[in-house]
Amino acid sequence: MTAEPSPSIASQRAWIASPGAFDGLRLVAALAVLFTHSYPLLGREQLEPLARLTNGSTTFSELGLLTFFAISGNLVTQSWFRDPSIWRFFMRRSLRIIPGLTFVIFLSFAIVGPFLTTLDVADYFSRREAWSYLAKILVFPGQYGLPGVFADNPFPTVVNGSLWSLRVEVIFYCAIGVLGVVRVVGAQCTVPAVAICCFAIYVALVGTDRPSNRLACF
Repeated sequence: MTAEPSPSIASQRAWIASPGAFDGLRLVAALAVLFTHSYPLLGREQLEPLARLTNGSTTFSELGLLTFFAISGNLVTQSWFRDPSIWRFFMRRSLRIIPGLTFVIFLSFAIVGPFLTTLDVADYFSRREAWSYLAKILVFPGQYGLPGVFADNPFPTVVNGSLWSLRVEVIFYCAIGVLGVVRVVGAQCTVPAVAICCFAIYVALVGTDRPSNRLACF
């Protein structure tokens, strides 16, 4: 016979399991990203406070992004615990990302691009890099620019540069699915297994193509 958890422990678990419990953290993380982005967009990249304090090692936006990844990892892992089916797990993850991503990419290509490009519309649609931008629907292609769009911005031609983070998100989805299938998630070896997996992902992504400026992509 197993002992029932105390009301206080049960309430803590309920709070942790509730997506609404993370709303405050999401807001702080989003504000951190916006705060850091304002510096390079104003041409004052080197004045970002945390970057100055850490000699360029990190920024508030990087901390915000890591917070988003941590929250997502918690919620996605709970999703696996509720229904440990690899097929349904990846179907839910795909439905979470692909429809919205498809809409954003197509809107950028077909509406934002022709409206804001410095090229003639016919010239814009004749460019190979305009059409190849649609491949970003597949998450991993690393193209960020559309021809002639935002050419005079501090980070020229970068359109939706923050979409690079979806690659990391998808890889972590795969990691959770694989760890779940081999019955590591929920076992005593979860922490070291996840740590090793995260380190491997980090090493694999260090050289991944991103917008040229670190602060811009974060």
